[in-house]
Amino acid sequence: MESAPPSVTRISLPESALAILDGAFALRDPRGRSPHPHILHEGLPGSRRLILEGDVLIRHDYRIPPEDGHRFVAATTDPNPIHRAGDVVPGAMTLARALLPLEALLEGLALRSVHVKFTRIARYGLPLSSRGRLSFPEPGRARFEAVSFQGGESVAEISAQGEIRIPPRPVPRPDGADETLSRISEFLQSLHLPPRTWFEPASGPRYAFPAAYLVSMPSGTYVRNLEGEGGIINALTLEFDGEVPVPVTAIGAPAVECVKEPPKRSFHRVLTKILGGVMTLAKGFAILRPGSAKP
Repeated sequence: MESAPPSVTRISLPESALAILDGAFALRDPRGRSPHPHILHEGLPGSRRLILEGDVLIRHDYRIPPEDGHRFVAATTDPNPIHRAGDVVPGAMTLARALLPLEALLEGLALRSVHVKFTRIARYGLPLSSRGRLSFPEPGRARFEAVSFQGGESVAEISAQGEIRIPPRPVPRPDGADETLSRISEFLQSLHLPPRTWFEPASGPRYAFPAAYLVSMPSGTYVRNLEGEGGIINALTLEFDGEVPVPVTAIGAPAVECVKEPPKRSFHRVLTKILGGVMTLAKGFAILRPGSAKP
């Protein structure tokens, strides 16, 4: 007879893993002073592990210099000149900055859905801050909600849901995928995450696309395919189909397909798919405000 599933999702990660993230990154325990904290410590100094047994708060303070933004849009193939000639941080980069640390730290996390609402433009070089909450509504499930700020104003509201797999499912390195792996590496480096940390974590090989990378891809497609006529992204919702995380294959980088519905009075709705060959990896829609996305 199989044993009953645990009532609490228990996640273990090395305390030293926090050091791989740039800026000021911290996990905080909302019940740290109670008899039943959500973050426990195990082991001796130098090899201590953090044990997550409930909701945790996440704080990440950082800056995005122009050179990182330029590297990011090169990796995500976003041709919008406001991110190169101007000082506007790509909205997708703000989103990726919130998601990627979670994916990197929680090796068993596989995101199933992501939603973001962009509320304000962020600028290069100025302080940015993300405040989030990671919760486990039921065993094996995770939910993340965060708000990113600049200058005391919200620039993005983010929510994501996924699965926690312990131990994580290994994803071996594929043959014939060097170009795609190089592009993912460029993406990771633009966010100051060493590629080896992503591809070769302690739990085993992870040659898969970060969800943060996949949800960053549609922006450039909207600029290219809609020629700036779609407008500025106000919100994006994507749900992942099939296997997650999505393995890298010799097929190459996924492609984005978008179809703009007839315009409403105040917005455009753009149906969006991310395709890996003939397979649909993710689908959803974006809400674009009328007006050119170009300067």
